[in-house]
Amino acid sequence: MKLGTGLEYFHSYDRLNPGLPAIRIAFDDVQCEAREDTFSQCDRSGFLSHDCATAETVGLRCSGGEEVEPCLDECPPGQYEEPTTSICTVCSDRCKRCYASADLCLSCVMPYFLHNDAICQSSCEDGFYGNTISRKCEKCSQACSTCVDGVRGDQCLSCPDGHILHNQEFKECVDVCPESHFIKSVSCLPCSVDCRTCLGSSTNCTSCWTNAFLFNASCRADCPSGFFPNSLGVCQACRYKNCLQCLPGGNYCTSCGPGYVLEKLMCKRKCSAGLFTYNDECLAHCPEGYHPDFTSENCLACNSMCKTCTGPGQACLTCLEGFFLKGTMCVRDCGDGLVAVDLQPANQAVRIVGSMATDGRVEILKEGTLITYKADAKSLFIPGVWSAICSPSWSVNEATVVCKSRHFGEPLLVNKRCYCI
Repeated sequence: MKLGTGLEYFHSYDRLNPGLPAIRIAFDDVQCEAREDTFSQCDRSGFLSHDCATAETVGLRCSGGEEVEPCLDECPPGQYEEPTTSICTVCSDRCKRCYASADLCLSCVMPYFLHNDAICQSSCEDGFYGNTISRKCEKCSQACSTCVDGVRGDQCLSCPDGHILHNQEFKECVDVCPESHFIKSVSCLPCSVDCRTCLGSSTNCTSCWTNAFLFNASCRADCPSGFFPNSLGVCQACRYKNCLQCLPGGNYCTSCGPGYVLEKLMCKRKCSAGLFTYNDECLAHCPEGYHPDFTSENCLACNSMCKTCTGPGQACLTCLEGFFLKGTMCVRDCGDGLVAVDLQPANQAVRIVGSMATDGRVEILKEGTLITYKADAKSLFIPGVWSAICSPSWSVNEATVVCKSRHFGEPLLVNKRCYCI
């Protein structure tokens, strides 16, 4: 029963303890030699064979036994076999399994990692990362100086000398930052969305994406006044400060600043003799709807009914649609005895449509058609239609003809593009 050794024994225990319930006597004349492990190994009478009184029961007082641990083939998880006593002892609270001592770990509990096959620590040394599956410190990839805890060793936190950490998303070490990134300390960081490349900060652009131009370290859709986009996509200052806008190269103006007028792609204080000012541009002939004023040397608007005119008031040459020329006046009704006939020239006309009178798309007016009705001898003119032209062989020769037909000077060739001057 593992109750220790006998201290006292009694021949009539029931008499000494009368409160015990009565029980029958099973054996008599029991004799042991104290070598037996169990009571059944002692000599005794047959079962229920005795000559004792009911109260003549034997009793004893034992020293009390010690609890004995069971023997195991190996210690359970979280314990180790103490070498000197062979008793299973609890591991350190960092160890999932240990050996030889409580702090010599074989594996670790979260959030610790096994280092040098012995120690559980919260972080690994430089050059190692904590494998979140094995809970061991494993060596980083050769590309990294330090790397991120996880399941692989190529997610870098820092790089060897001569290499740069490519942003927080990829965590890789590179020799040169990729396009649209800049170096800050030892890392590659992204430029702003407007910059193609940048330097020092995300908004300090050094080049721009297509259809944007670099000006003062920022990218914009157009260059500001006084600048033109060069072949590198950078806004470069026009050669002359009085140019508001200029052609590629910067030597020829297309519009001028306040107080200047444009003459032959140059900005001047006043037009040369024989030229007239129209929208801050010097012209030899005023455009349709305007007439030259020799006093002010400006192109002034014709009468509101005139399409073309020679001067102010009723000095019309041709009329707007819905009006008919009667003398030098434009009227809606020719009056009794007169038939309205459109006198638009039957030959083809040429015009330039664009940002300025001397620079634009070439358009040709197809001749109109005059229809005469036999019944009443009245005529109706169907006006022509302005249309563009295309020509793979278009050259400075054709441009010369157009410029002369519009009473402009010879065409100017700039960067393979013609401008009338």
